[in-house]
Amino acid sequence: GILLVIACGVIVTAREIPCHIDEDVYGEKFSKCFHFFDEKLSFNKAEQLCQNLAGSLVSLRNKAEGQFVYWLAYEKFKSTDYWIGGRKSESGDHWQWNDGVNITYTDWASGFPTQRSSLVCIAARVEDGKWIEAPCDDAKTFICQSAADNG
Repeated sequence: GILLVIACGVIVTAREIPCHIDEDVYGEKFSKCFHFFDEKLSFNKAEQLCQNLAGSLVSLRNKAEGQFVYWLAYEKFKSTDYWIGGRKSESGDHWQWNDGVNITYTDWASGFPTQRSSLVCIAARVEDGKWIEAPCDDAKTFICQSAADNG
């Protein structure tokens, strides 16, 4: 098969990818497909596009997944921050993923999170994968995730 990915010890061949879009990267360890968008959209518009593809903005549930996505984003985006699927809860007292699950694993950059109420969505810095807050209306590149089709 065609070699597509060597990242974090994961090697995948084209015929083994259970994803619906050819450009997707399959994260076998996470049973997820990841799609990287160079188009810059607001957080909510990016989430809507992901939902239209039967997915959501990426949620990084642990360090291994965070590092896997970071290395891929570094290769794909080169020099721009990107949206991940985290935001401040409606009550404003905690952070949660777009599916409503509270964020337990975090990888905040030094000095983040702040207490500024206008910064309620989470982006990741391309240079190190660390999380930062940003106004949700900012236009950024983004990563969608969807469940892998395992059967």
